[in-house]
Amino acid sequence: MERVSQSELWMKDPVALRRNRGTDPVFFARSVFPDAAIEDLATAVIWISWLYFWDDALDFGDLDNKTGRMSQYREETLSCIQHSLLNDGLNEDKDPVHIAPTCLAAQAWHSIGVHIQHRVTAPSSRKYMHDCLRDYVAATIELQTHCDKAEILDIDSYLAIRMRTSGVYPTISLYLLTSRSEPPDWLFSHRLVQAALIEMNRIVSIYNDIVSAHLEIESGHIDNIIPLLMHHKSLSAQGAVDEAVQMIQDSYAAFRCLEAQITTLGREQDIAHEVSAFLKGCVNLCMGALQWTYHIKRYFNYSPSMGPAEISVVLGYSDQTAGSDGSAH
Repeated sequence: MERVSQSELWMKDPVALRRNRGTDPVFFARSVFPDAAIEDLATAVIWISWLYFWDDALDFGDLDNKTGRMSQYREETLSCIQHSLLNDGLNEDKDPVHIAPTCLAAQAWHSIGVHIQHRVTAPSSRKYMHDCLRDYVAATIELQTHCDKAEILDIDSYLAIRMRTSGVYPTISLYLLTSRSEPPDWLFSHRLVQAALIEMNRIVSIYNDIVSAHLEIESGHIDNIIPLLMHHKSLSAQGAVDEAVQMIQDSYAAFRCLEAQITTLGREQDIAHEVSAFLKGCVNLCMGALQWTYHIKRYFNYSPSMGPAEISVVLGYSDQTAGSDGSAH
């Protein structure tokens, strides 16, 4: 895919480039957006590649205890996101180097956002994508600030900010591109949809915390549900994992209840197609992220010889499941 090679233009550090390739954004995009057309899939790949590139500067300590540099990183990234996604008719005359003179990652986003603006024509959809990215960037910098101050968040505070730093909301917003769905302006602010997004986010982000905990602890980061559960509840590592798994199960049950209510809402408001696309996007993200985790070597060196050759998960959207028993393989 031509746009994938573009990442080499803004990943100058060979370590960062190798690390980013290790995330296999192509596999991630194919797993999360299985029905996407090739051009939309290519856009999703470069979006996901950029998300990891931008976030890894924080995850791997490039900006630790560098308050001024981190502030620039935040402001220049937010400026490029806004200029590229929201400034209709103006962004092509804007030089990203002028918008973000010190931040190559922000400059890289600008061309991605301009491309998306040309592909996603509904202003409300672009606004939602913009807002998801804006909140993700702001929250990720906020969490890094807590880490630099060696602050240990309580469980509720951590989960509240984790919902914004997980990358789930920017990723799910991409379904507006890949599915060509144009939902009404009010859909994403509806209380049922908001609640479903939170539960879906908890499933993905807590699961990611489980598999990445050992790496983050090795890097000196405690912004992860596992060490926080161990600290606040005096649990063993296994006890913390067990409790985190229960949280995922609770969110799954809650999502199933909300799924039925949102489906009814779609019929009542004559937006059944748009609601179906949204729910399918949620389940695809949960299933795709799980498949991706076992495919790559970022978190652990998994191979089928470690356990059963077939892995089944049930995520509760019957039209999307692969088996007649409601399981996806």
